[in-house]
Amino acid sequence: MNDLKQQTLAIVAPYFPPHGGGLEKYAFEIATRLQKQHHWHVVVITTSERYGHDEKIEMSGLTVYRLGYYFKLSNTPFSVSWVTKIQKILKEENPNVINIHMPVPGIGDITAMLAGKRPVIVTYHAGSMMKSDKSNLCLINILIALYENGPLGMLLRRANHIICSSNSVRLNFLSKYSAKTSTITPAVDVSIFSPMPEKRAKRPTILFVAGLGIAEQHKGLITLIEAVKALQSEMPNVHLVIVGDGDMRNEYEHKVKELDLQKNVSFTGRLTGADLSEQYQRAHVFALPSINESFGMTIIEAMASGLPVVASNIGDIPSLVTDSQTGFLIPPGNVGLLKEKLLELLQNPELERTFGIAGYHKVVQGFNWNDRGAEYSKILLEYEKR
Repeated sequence: MNDLKQQTLAIVAPYFPPHGGGLEKYAFEIATRLQKQHHWHVVVITTSERYGHDEKIEMSGLTVYRLGYYFKLSNTPFSVSWVTKIQKILKEENPNVINIHMPVPGIGDITAMLAGKRPVIVTYHAGSMMKSDKSNLCLINILIALYENGPLGMLLRRANHIICSSNSVRLNFLSKYSAKTSTITPAVDVSIFSPMPEKRAKRPTILFVAGLGIAEQHKGLITLIEAVKALQSEMPNVHLVIVGDGDMRNEYEHKVKELDLQKNVSFTGRLTGADLSEQYQRAHVFALPSINESFGMTIIEAMASGLPVVASNIGDIPSLVTDSQTGFLIPPGNVGLLKEKLLELLQNPELERTFGIAGYHKVVQGFNWNDRGAEYSKILLEYEKR
């Protein structure tokens, strides 16, 4: 196929950089490569801040429409005014294809409703949004169930094709749509994330990177904090660095204080770019003890930075972390085993180095954003020409 003729693609995402998160990074990296390397004119439709103004900006060569909103439930922003605003954007930009990033409800559902006969490609980044923790979120779970069995099903049936960010999502949550799904996993920018051994911290340092909101409770931070408490008696100077922010940060800080870990745990807030990369380069081990995870983009960022990984044996994580070769896989929620594997790596610099090198080579060889952009463009062109 010849993709030299420029076509217009509308990418619709609930959030977009500078907002942080795996979906946002994925959408941005794909968008910039489609624009620069595959001759697509990319228009992004996303949200701005709550009570914020609408704006149209240029960002890394992309045309980005940010729409304000007044209502937000959990991680889901919404505004009835989006209907007329998105309708106007679609009329002005006249995209050949619409790519909707899910599963956060709202802006994607409205766009699909207004798409007309245009091809709609859905990119799905997670499994069910149902909360499996014990956080008394019964009402939210009821609303999620109503959405997943109603509007979401309508959107997925409407989609011409569904791109899944992991095989775990494609083969489990979206198995009924297997005839029109494919997998394009995230990748990593090795020009940003790379090893720098000379920056390694003097203290034995564990790194955790994730949002600290209600929607990210499944990342297992409480389990990790409790494991660090168990580590403290054998390694008093152990240091856990937590990168991220969100509406549960105060609760995590309270947990740290409750366990008397103030000297062992640091919160940096949300970081991006060189600041985030430096935290990976300073750490000795990366930990992600999730109870639910479809892929884990931060894992490949850590591996690209030369870090061994200790993570849960769930979702697509085993396709990233080879147990006892690039890190350790453990059952989710197992504080004792998490502590044991972290200690094993922190006490054995040669093992840490060997795992880190193996992980680096695995990521560099198999997780390149340029390759992902080419796969993406091929799918878009296939449906644009129908």
